Amino acid sequence: MIQSGRRVQSSALATRLVARAGLTARLVLAELLVGSPVLTRVGFVVLAVLLQTIALFSPGHFRPADTPFFAVLVPAATLGAIGFLICAAVPFNRLNWLRVRQGVAGAGLVALLTLSVVGVFHAIPAVGSMAQDNPPSNDGAVMDYYAARQVLHGHNPYAKTNIV
Repeated sequence: MIQSGRRVQSSALATRLVARAGLTARLVLAELLVGSPVLTRVGFVVLAVLLQTIALFSPGHFRPADTPFFAVLVPAATLGAIGFLICAAVPFNRLNWLRVRQGVAGAGLVALLTLSVVGVFHAIPAVGSMAQDNPPSNDGAVMDYYAARQVLHGHNPYAKTNIV
């Protein structure tokens, strides 16, 4: 029998997104439970990024450390990040411990979620600042902004530059 020309109603976008997110979560959980070598490598890389982020945000990276704790934390976190990256380069196979691979992959997923939440909380004020057309907050951004304005006005920004 030939159907009429009406299309079948598609499900709502939110329903499809929730179903896709659930499927993705189940697939990641399955990879975690089998101790996937790929997810283990991703875990090591994410843990390295987390350690390096801690080192970059702590006092003592770009300025003198206030306390001995931060004076030790910055190089230790950097060395730990390098160690995690070296571990990510090691070939993983069935001979490696399953529980270790699962633990590293799980810790990497938790670190990835943590970094994502922190990134969103740092991005919201930055986007608000851009929307309000606030001036940039460092010399490099100011120089780029000034050069772009000079180009828009038909001037060569390399001919004369005055940061003030």
